[in-house]
Amino acid sequence: MRTNVSIENSIDFLAPFHFGTGLSSGTIDRIVRRDAKGYLVIPATTLKGILREKVEKLLRICKNFNFLSEQIVNTSNKEEHLNFFRRVSVVDRIFGSPRWEGTLFFDDLKMDDMSTELVTIGNDENEYAPASYLQTHQRTQTRIMRKTKTVASGALFKSEYGNPELKFTGRIYGQLEGIEIQLSGIAGLSYELLFLLSALQMTDRIGGNKSTGMGNILLKIDNLSIDDKNIRPVQILSGEVWENIEAKMFQDDKEAYQDEN
Repeated sequence: MRTNVSIENSIDFLAPFHFGTGLSSGTIDRIVRRDAKGYLVIPATTLKGILREKVEKLLRICKNFNFLSEQIVNTSNKEEHLNFFRRVSVVDRIFGSPRWEGTLFFDDLKMDDMSTELVTIGNDENEYAPASYLQTHQRTQTRIMRKTKTVASGALFKSEYGNPELKFTGRIYGQLEGIEIQLSGIAGLSYELLFLLSALQMTDRIGGNKSTGMGNILLKIDNLSIDDKNIRPVQILSGEVWENIEAKMFQDDKEAYQDEN
């Protein structure tokens, strides 16, 4: 089953955050990522990597999903492609891989209009640009040696962090190949989309230095459409859908036990 999917999401930062560039600027050793106009941006690859990790974690929890390999390829020559398609994992179908071209696209997340207006200032010539001090602040840090648990010599550095309370919006869209959830009551809902939406709901931190409390976020799914039909995310993420999945898992385990005995 292939469906057209569009997911509009937003991220509110509850703590400072850092999306590094690997570059330095002036006295700052670690600067944050910006777009061509100088506004902070969340790279699509960062969100995609976090969501991929969350989906992999969900699949490890739901390791009894044997029925996810029961694929039907939309081609007249099914037998020729069936074995290859079965080897493509749920993660590959969502995010792509060297052997499976991804058809779901992730946009960079950019500041919404209110945050953009908040950090923008003008000059006497009516030219407007983002003010660095309204977007970011700096912190001086040191590196701790793991063995001695003391400060490493010559390891004093300065990092740039995005200010909390800024809001970013982005979109995930494209075609998603997957296995339809027959008992969901929602046309076009696949296990792949369910795992992706669940991963979005699980994401509460993003960016660097998460272990020190940075990057704490509130992520919301603002709009969701399947084949141009608007769906309320709560319809999919409710307990009823997962209860139906658990019921199918139980039935599969029961049938497997009966076959063995």
